[in-house]
Amino acid sequence: MIKNYLKVAFRILLRNKVFSFINIVGLAVGLCSSIIIYLYVAHHLSFEKFHQDSNLIYRFIMLEEDNGNVLQHPYCRLPLSPALKNDFPEIEESVRVRWGSIDIAYQDKIFQDIELRYVDSSFLNVFSFEMFQGDFLNALKDPTSLVLTESKAKAIFGSENPMGKTVRSLSGDNFVVRGIIQDPPANTKFQFEAIASVDYFKDSYFYNFSWNGGPEFNTFVKLHKNTNVKDLTSKFKSFFEKHNKDEVQDGYLQPVRDMHLHSSGLDFSDGEKRYSEVILFAVIALFILFIAIINYINLSTARSMERAKEVGIKKVVGAHRLILIRQFFAESYLLVLLSVFLALIFVEIFLPYVNIVLKENLSLYMRSSINVVVILIQFFIIVGGLSAIYPAIYLSSFNPIKVLKGGMSSKAKSKLRTVLVVFQFLIASVLISVTLYSVRQLTFILSKDKGYSDENVVVVRLNSLELRNNYKDIKGEMESIPGIVKTSASSAYPGYGFTANGYVPEGYTDYILIKLLRIDEDYFETMGMEITKGRAFSENLKAEQNKFIINETLVRQLGWKDPIGKTISRNGKKYTVIGVVKDFHFSSLQQKIEPLIISVEVGKYFEYFNLNIKINENNQTETINEIEKIMLRMDESRIFEHFYLDSLKDNVYAQERSFNRLFQLFSILAICIACLGLYGLAAYTAEQRIKEIGIRKALGASVSNLLLILSSQYFNVLIISNAIAIPLVVYLIQSWQDNYAYFVSISYLDFLISFFISMLIAAGIVGFISKKVIKQNPVEALKYE
Repeated sequence: MIKNYLKVAFRILLRNKVFSFINIVGLAVGLCSSIIIYLYVAHHLSFEKFHQDSNLIYRFIMLEEDNGNVLQHPYCRLPLSPALKNDFPEIEESVRVRWGSIDIAYQDKIFQDIELRYVDSSFLNVFSFEMFQGDFLNALKDPTSLVLTESKAKAIFGSENPMGKTVRSLSGDNFVVRGIIQDPPANTKFQFEAIASVDYFKDSYFYNFSWNGGPEFNTFVKLHKNTNVKDLTSKFKSFFEKHNKDEVQDGYLQPVRDMHLHSSGLDFSDGEKRYSEVILFAVIALFILFIAIINYINLSTARSMERAKEVGIKKVVGAHRLILIRQFFAESYLLVLLSVFLALIFVEIFLPYVNIVLKENLSLYMRSSINVVVILIQFFIIVGGLSAIYPAIYLSSFNPIKVLKGGMSSKAKSKLRTVLVVFQFLIASVLISVTLYSVRQLTFILSKDKGYSDENVVVVRLNSLELRNNYKDIKGEMESIPGIVKTSASSAYPGYGFTANGYVPEGYTDYILIKLLRIDEDYFETMGMEITKGRAFSENLKAEQNKFIINETLVRQLGWKDPIGKTISRNGKKYTVIGVVKDFHFSSLQQKIEPLIISVEVGKYFEYFNLNIKINENNQTETINEIEKIMLRMDESRIFEHFYLDSLKDNVYAQERSFNRLFQLFSILAICIACLGLYGLAAYTAEQRIKEIGIRKALGASVSNLLLILSSQYFNVLIISNAIAIPLVVYLIQSWQDNYAYFVSISYLDFLISFFISMLIAAGIVGFISKKVIKQNPVEALKYE
């Protein structure tokens, strides 16, 4: 019996090749797109969930008053973590974590920028990372011990046993490898290649282990089960009053699962995935799938009326209603099954491209992909059932005599299909408009004046103590290279390295957190920055050690009408403001320009980490080669690191670029699926009206009149779809703008372009089909029975 159902189903599919192709491919493309987006969304929603008791792990967020405003950030002082565990029995364990990097040498090999995390020995009591060799608790007892990930240990030591081996830090310290730990999975913010002890900083000038030290460490706590987080949070204010009476502080706990997608305004990283974008992709996936399902059901129900006579004949010759129902369900489920298999093939083909665009490692074989199987089974059952239920239940109930006399009407069903087409093109119009806006927003970000010139500026890393100590000699040698226009030194470059410290401006009693940049006297000229008030630093850097230049944003925040001559204190030392620099973007345009202090103070504990070199447009390769020779001559143990400053926008806005590309891709797919549906429906409608067209042609109707008659219903549908789309697009864009401090306004030209595109597409599809029907000889159209 089942074999017979399948044979009949295959014959019907082959008999209606065009409609079968549209149905199968349209559904497969929609399902493929949805699976890929699901993998992306599931991956980013799974961050930190692999930790045991991840629902009990929290990150401590500091709340500090700053000039009447409350700042929130995750950077805590060193005594906070042990004090929390000691004072609150609700806290089972606490751990400090500091993000950093290290350059090490082993034998004759150098390994740079190894991702290093400084942690307490309680780290593995909170987080679930597996130790392969060594005991973590004992491994971190010595401040100069090092724990390496499995892959990094293999890269450094090859087949040698790394345990007990000594590696040399290029800053001068020796570290002993005391353990091997698993590589962090992709779905964690705790990416690292090496781990060292927090105690490494005990003798460092930079880190004060008292409550007055710098806020450099993240603090994580693991709570006991059934702890009321709200009640615990209410105790933090009195906790700070007890330990640090000099400052007004408070805090709250952020679930560790929220770190990845809900840290906007907390972390300085510009690369974090934004929750709204992940949700937007999820919505797009639902839209695409919905369009594909609507197409499928639309065409399936439309074609079912052609089978009314088939049903009538079968019932006349004795077919039971149950047999007819089974046949329709078999046909529907066969078609959906073919779509599912084709969709999985498409996923395997296109997923590598998506991974390249998004810089992800998504796979059908990820742990979260188990849910894909469940979803596909549900999809198979629901979609197959929905598309079969109308022909199976409705058509099988017909009176065979009435059917065979031609007494059937499909006007009501035609109206339903029209409503579904409106919804399809509503989604397509929304996606076209949002895509146009996203392109304009990205173009705006990339072209906005940053307040400095990054063209032909090469940043060379001073990646050793030797290079940093001799930066003046390096600058002097570089001035002799013909291709170099100007050279300067700095502690950071736009997008990376800007630290925040506590300062007390004149007229204030409490410190406020302000970003800091250390430069030399040539920095402003090299970077093309403008001093709007006062003066720049002079060549006599010793005389400028107690001077500051501040940006316009800080002037506005402090309310200083005349900032020149004002003082700002740090650790009891007063600095005089000698100038104001025009605001420039030292972070991405997702963030507003923050207050900034610029200093030339250097010495034993403050260093320049970069050379910024303005070079000529001509012979740049030769100039870079000359720069490299000087750098290697000054320290041959180091690898020459350099990059063009204007290339940073490719990294800083890589997420925006990837998001735009993928958004455009899936928008195009959604539009294509909608077009497939329109093509199928228009072809079916034209076929149903072929006799009407023949009569009209016989009575003298022109081709233009016939085209207008056939296409008018579709253009009405597009007008309604685009009209409804406008408020939805405005809402979506306004929600999206919350991710940016600077953005372009909504342009109604986007809606006009969207309408024009959808009309053009529809006109092309309907015109192509209508023309084929209209060209037919009316005699052939009217010659039947």
